[in-house]
Amino acid sequence: MIEEILWGRSPVRQESADSGGGFIERDGETYYRISNYDRMPPFFMTVVSGFDHWMFVSSTGGMTCGRRDPENALFPYETDDRIHDADATTGSRTVLLVRRGGQVFLWKPFAREAPVYEIERNLLKNLAGNRLVFEEINRGLGLAFSCEWSTSDRFGFVRKSTVRNTGEAEVRLELLDGLRNLLPFGVSRVLQSNMSTLLDAYKQAESHTELCAAIYTLSSIPSDRAEPSEALAATVAWGIGMDRPQLLLSEDQVAAFCAGTPVHGETFSRGKRGAFFLQSSLNLAPGAERTWYLLADVEQGPAQVPALFEAIRRGVSADAVDQDVARGTRRLLRLAGGADGCQLSSDPLVTARHFSNTLFNIMRGGTFYDGYRLPSADFLDFAGRRNGPVREKFAALPVLQRDRLALTELTAAARDAGDPHMERLVLEYLPLMFSRRHGDPSRPWNRFSIDLRNPDGSDRLHYEGNWRDIFQNWEGLAISYPEYIESFIARFVNASTADGYNPYRISREGFDWEVLDADDPWSNIGYWGDHQGNYLLRLLDLSRRYHPGKLGELLERELFVYANVPYRLKGYAALLKDPRNSVEYDAAEAADIAVRVAQTGSDGKLLALADGSICRVSLLEKLLVPALVKIGNFVPAGGIWMNTQRPEWNDANNALVGYGLSMVTLCYLRRYLVLLADLLEEHGSSSYTLSGELADFLGGLDRALSRHRAMRGGDVTAAERKAFMDELGALGEAYRTSVYAGFSGQKERVSKSGVLVFIRITLEYLDHSIARSRRPDGLYHTYRLVHFAADGHAVEDLGEMLEGQVAVLNSGCLGTAESLALLDALRASQLYRSDQDSYMLYPERNLPRFLDKNLIAPDLVEDNPWMQAELASGRSRFLVRDVNGAAHFKPQFRNAAELQAALRADPAVAEKDADELCGVYEAVFGHRHFTGRSGTMYKYEGLGCIYWHMVSKLALTIAETISAAARAGAGAPELERLCGHFDQVRNGLGMNKTPAAYGAFPIDPYSHTPAFAGVQQPGMTGQVKEDILTRFEELGVRVDHGAIAFEPILLRRAEFLTGPQSWRFPGQAGQQAGQQDGQQVAELPAGSLAFTLCGVPVIYRLADAPSIRLSTAQPEQLVIPGSSLGRYWTRSLCLREGQLRKIEVDVPRDAVR
Repeated sequence: MIEEILWGRSPVRQESADSGGGFIERDGETYYRISNYDRMPPFFMTVVSGFDHWMFVSSTGGMTCGRRDPENALFPYETDDRIHDADATTGSRTVLLVRRGGQVFLWKPFAREAPVYEIERNLLKNLAGNRLVFEEINRGLGLAFSCEWSTSDRFGFVRKSTVRNTGEAEVRLELLDGLRNLLPFGVSRVLQSNMSTLLDAYKQAESHTELCAAIYTLSSIPSDRAEPSEALAATVAWGIGMDRPQLLLSEDQVAAFCAGTPVHGETFSRGKRGAFFLQSSLNLAPGAERTWYLLADVEQGPAQVPALFEAIRRGVSADAVDQDVARGTRRLLRLAGGADGCQLSSDPLVTARHFSNTLFNIMRGGTFYDGYRLPSADFLDFAGRRNGPVREKFAALPVLQRDRLALTELTAAARDAGDPHMERLVLEYLPLMFSRRHGDPSRPWNRFSIDLRNPDGSDRLHYEGNWRDIFQNWEGLAISYPEYIESFIARFVNASTADGYNPYRISREGFDWEVLDADDPWSNIGYWGDHQGNYLLRLLDLSRRYHPGKLGELLERELFVYANVPYRLKGYAALLKDPRNSVEYDAAEAADIAVRVAQTGSDGKLLALADGSICRVSLLEKLLVPALVKIGNFVPAGGIWMNTQRPEWNDANNALVGYGLSMVTLCYLRRYLVLLADLLEEHGSSSYTLSGELADFLGGLDRALSRHRAMRGGDVTAAERKAFMDELGALGEAYRTSVYAGFSGQKERVSKSGVLVFIRITLEYLDHSIARSRRPDGLYHTYRLVHFAADGHAVEDLGEMLEGQVAVLNSGCLGTAESLALLDALRASQLYRSDQDSYMLYPERNLPRFLDKNLIAPDLVEDNPWMQAELASGRSRFLVRDVNGAAHFKPQFRNAAELQAALRADPAVAEKDADELCGVYEAVFGHRHFTGRSGTMYKYEGLGCIYWHMVSKLALTIAETISAAARAGAGAPELERLCGHFDQVRNGLGMNKTPAAYGAFPIDPYSHTPAFAGVQQPGMTGQVKEDILTRFEELGVRVDHGAIAFEPILLRRAEFLTGPQSWRFPGQAGQQAGQQDGQQVAELPAGSLAFTLCGVPVIYRLADAPSIRLSTAQPEQLVIPGSSLGRYWTRSLCLREGQLRKIEVDVPRDAVR
């Protein structure tokens, strides 16, 4: 029995209700509500905006928000752990003195204090994601209070509060409500986090009581320089809806108010944190409610503040505020709807999560401004930033004299002009909007920026993202805008280097690379390798399916270029000596590049020939280079050697760099080569032109692989592996040397048959390595280690990882039965986490406790006379002995390299003794098997963690395996088992969990789930792209040979509506993403579901036989037997021409599950 505890004289209530979740209707919108959210551990949320607002909120009430970036914060921008704790100091605070029955009750809604009232706390979020509501129902007092956070383009940040009398008697309320820790303009992130107490010394606030408003400024911008630094913009807060409120500028009187002492208005505050509190009184009859608003905005200049105050004087109504918030909601619906984010089925969690996935996908990668209609002025701006002289050629084209033109028109005009660089720039032009450099308080290493507008207020066409993110977002977007697929490919290959890799960041302006900062331990340079093959092959596959023959048209045309990144990979011998330090930064080349950029534009970053002209090559050459470079780093029965100073998809495996071998990249390389061979087989040419340097590299690899073909028959010895690597390493070094010296511009012809033979031989090697990577438990090795020695290169296996299983399934190497065996083994493996019904990146393991760590085994000491003498001497230079007699290394030696450096610096230590002691260090700590952060942290990609992106990759891979098996004629039992595995993985995803099990709103994507908490890192995770693709796989949207077919295999019958329902979706395709027009409404019958594809509504209806009815611009419907649109209507749909108004698909009842 629980003992009663008193808070003063009031008993502390022992709450027992569990949290729950479900959808509700509120003020004309659908919300997901988490009931009793305070029973859950604190969780972190993002509130989205259609404009440049950002807002991150903890379920405790702590928060941060602002515009554009952390330098324009309304509340301090801190990491998520501190925001969880910030509810006591930052954000909103409400205090009510409730007069009822001759008594006065103190009520602080949402306060994390001992509960003395019978309360229920709920958290609600609308489906668009731009409204977050905290609600507290106080049954003891008969009152309910809610506050809603949202954003307004016109007014900034909006907090809408409502108090309702749920009791049976009138009640009088003394109310104090406000915002705390408001930041003035001019506060940098460094000042916020490192010098907040100094910052307070500069803060000042002034009230404008007649307007119920206040201004928050710095007396000057903090600086130690002997120069004035005026702060000429302000934060402004104001309120509407209260009767004659008192205005407080600080928290000084809050405690007094709680004690019943009257408060007095404040007109000026200085040297302390800013606050905006309004105090008022009101009477509420039974069932009555009162609503008021607190509004605040940042970076308000000397023209904006008077304009706002004049608007307040004239009267800003609550309706005006609500309408502007609603305008932001409509904008989000339009943006996500244009990318096919709107669906309706009987499972609202599925459709809500799809909308959220789509929205976050376009927030990172962008969405297209006006479909395939291009703004001429913006294109000319883009061309000028890339290449000034080429821009002038475009300016002379007649088609660019108009405000708008079609993508097809511009493409034809550039081709007719006969300038390959004009064609290249048209191919690379992507009129994307809404993209941003992403980050949030749970990703402190990322610096985000949301720059969505031009100075005139129009939508800014821009995109920016790191290579590892933006191309996967574009794959998800390509389903909705397939006519840009080849532009995505061109953007991809034209930003890759001649030595076979890609730079760090892609933007509209071009690309950027990392520069080493010696003072930043998170700074590094190098290349990620696996993303090239995986991301590019998926874009290539989309092109082949949507536009058969289009890649063939580009295969031989020299419209493509090389990025000139000033990194230089070392020679083969240097790589063997120190493979973790393999990349040198060429500062002189970087300086030359900067000069060329200043002269020409960002095309100055492209590789040039000796005469200064940009080196142009064919698409085939660009496709071959990354494949050949990876083949040059192939380690038989091992993987692809990771020797470019950067890890792969899981960058927490950062210590694999240098000695790691990737089966992940090998598997994707296999699929890439199969696709490349198919592309060549389909193409009519018998030979192709390549740069002479690449042709030599290809020929050398071909001869080397042919010489060593005997290795593919069984085990590979260390000596055989060394001989193979030495030969390929020398070829790779020779190729890089020629590239770094500068391409000669000479070309050679290579035969198609020779390239195909080379691919077939390579595939034999890769298949042999995949077969040799199968573990006894039925899983496949993901990464291995290579050990270099004079007599051979040995390979050592590492533990199982989820990433490797997904890669093998993706490789195309496994048949249906083998795929099933792998999935069965995966479910039975240590990667499975039963509490989440899902899969970790690697098995959970316990790290040694402190007293069990750094223990040198007695036998190691006994076998080493030098160690015995050192311990006996009492010098304690390298070793110490504890009171129990156990020997330890001194704590300053964090790794063997530091120990080795200290030993070499001591002349009294012989080289042999130093080497032996370092060997003991390795025996104690086992750093040979250290994979990086992944093996030492407990969040993110750490121990015990589920990384949802990889789980969703697994779900998509299984879905694609099912489709491939069905096309290959697999039997019903096999398909049923595969579908069972798909359901198991899908059911473990967040949308199928309760809020308590998931740890947050199930409709929102999150990055990962550690072993000890709910989901972490909301929003822009790579998972969203995988889930978008998986959803369309579920719906059975298939594209092949240029025709779309609707053939669901995975779709569940339970998703079809059980009764008629209205479906609201954005206006017809072809309109600008930024427009604010209304939505269309379709009445759906029972037995149907709906989604959009390329902006056109598609309605599935259960029927006896497949057929399609098309509603077009003509009055009569067109009926197509079967499930395929055919190439004509597919083309019309993909072009968003406006001919198709609606697609109704009869889905056979026996086709759904």
